[in-house]
Amino acid sequence: MYSTKDIAATLPKHPTKKYETRKLSDIKRIVLHTTDDVSTIKGLNYYDVSPGNHISSTGTPTITYSEIIMPDDIAYHTIDWTIISWHVGKWNPSSLGVAMMYKSTDNANDAVAPTASMMESTIQHLAYICLTLGMNPINVYGHRELEF
Repeated sequence: MYSTKDIAATLPKHPTKKYETRKLSDIKRIVLHTTDDVSTIKGLNYYDVSPGNHISSTGTPTITYSEIIMPDDIAYHTIDWTIISWHVGKWNPSSLGVAMMYKSTDNANDAVAPTASMMESTIQHLAYICLTLGMNPINVYGHRELEF
């Protein structure tokens, strides 16, 4: 069953990199990602802020997603929405990153769908974000829908 939990204050940030901020009114879209991995949020956070990740050879200032929906159907708030996270290139300043933490490909690199309950939790959480920001749900995109 869908629920939320705020863990933003518990996650470390990069020791030297500083993040930029924005006004909530600057957020024009929500970008949905999959991690293609089943890990912990702290594990993902460590990967993101450490050198040599897939986004930056020196690490990112913060975890890359503001919200993460886990397989247990809990949506975790991981960084304040005013923090600009590094998840979608040139679109970062005006996008809020949300990720579904699950293995989205199999060993043959074929797509795997999330569970029905995870999809329902994701839909509910995206609706909550849209309502909170006063955003039309048409402004929810998949990561690969944006041109880089």
